[in-house]
Amino acid sequence: MFDLSGATSVSETMRRHAREIGDRPALAIVGTPVDRATAQWLTYAQLDQAARVFAQELRRACPIGSRVLLLHPTSAEFVAGFLGCLYAGMVAVPSSMPGRYRQDQRRVLAIAEDAEVGCALITPDEWDEVTTWVEQEGFTMPVLALRVDLTRHADDLDVFPADLQTLAVLQYTSGSTNDPKGNMVTHGNLLANAASMATAFPARDGRMYGGWLPNYHDMGLMGIILTPLLAGYGTALMRSCSSASGSQCMVAFGLCICWMAILAGILLHTPAAVPGVLIGAVMPLSFGSNVFASADSMPGWVQAWVNINPVTLMTEVNRALLLGEGDVTGPLLGGLAWMAGFVAVFFPLSMRAYRRRLGR
Repeated sequence: MFDLSGATSVSETMRRHAREIGDRPALAIVGTPVDRATAQWLTYAQLDQAARVFAQELRRACPIGSRVLLLHPTSAEFVAGFLGCLYAGMVAVPSSMPGRYRQDQRRVLAIAEDAEVGCALITPDEWDEVTTWVEQEGFTMPVLALRVDLTRHADDLDVFPADLQTLAVLQYTSGSTNDPKGNMVTHGNLLANAASMATAFPARDGRMYGGWLPNYHDMGLMGIILTPLLAGYGTALMRSCSSASGSQCMVAFGLCICWMAILAGILLHTPAAVPGVLIGAVMPLSFGSNVFASADSMPGWVQAWVNINPVTLMTEVNRALLLGEGDVTGPLLGGLAWMAGFVAVFFPLSMRAYRRRLGR
């Protein structure tokens, strides 16, 4: 881990990494975990090069100090665009895509209006979707569609001399319960957070951070992307489609288990009692699984339960799908049997309890 205590800005730190550890892998964008050859890799020097090119294009479109709306899927373009904003002396405003649902479009509109964005940065793949949304909402801001191109250079760019107090990013809440609320995050805030997280969660030599949280999410941006980049570890980001199959299995499992929660909600007299009962029911499933420790490290009598535990089985399915290693069929069939059992038991009991309650 690099010592971040004396760092003056995020941009200065990334420029230093480009000079001192330029050949070290900084970023991997993973499409299909089964085939590692499909991953897109950038070293610290290449990421710095891409960020400088993005910064140069941003300066041509917007004045220094502008707020830049970042509308990207998980991609190298998002990371280069975010750093490009800081190199250019602008403020990054990460957001989800407008999408086709009105509630998603309202969220992005609220962020764009509240942040008073001066331009939007996207990849060419999102051009049609974003420009259609911009025209519908009556925005006149320029939209820049940039892709990471390592044949381009911007060596003559003067990186903005930011300090610890310079505003770096406007990080917005989800807006699920109200309008999104923006938080003003400085270079100093980002560096302090990265130093704290890297100290608490150090990576072993040669290992990177990794995850698939959305890049506009605070944990995705500051925990999975910026912390390992600033600490010198590098990060591997998985596109959402890579984890879709595993996520679908977990959602299906959760929907089957929820009938147990429905039954508890019907039978118990107070809402406060429901979580207590559910925690008591879920604890043996969660802590009696191999999620936190390998079954081989447990006593033999515990292993018998752990190996057939539905949480263990669904965890094995997810690990196999994400890593491209291990057996999927056996754990999946076992998990499906448990799901069918949960529904077969708790669905009729819930419906019976519901009808009795209506008859009171």
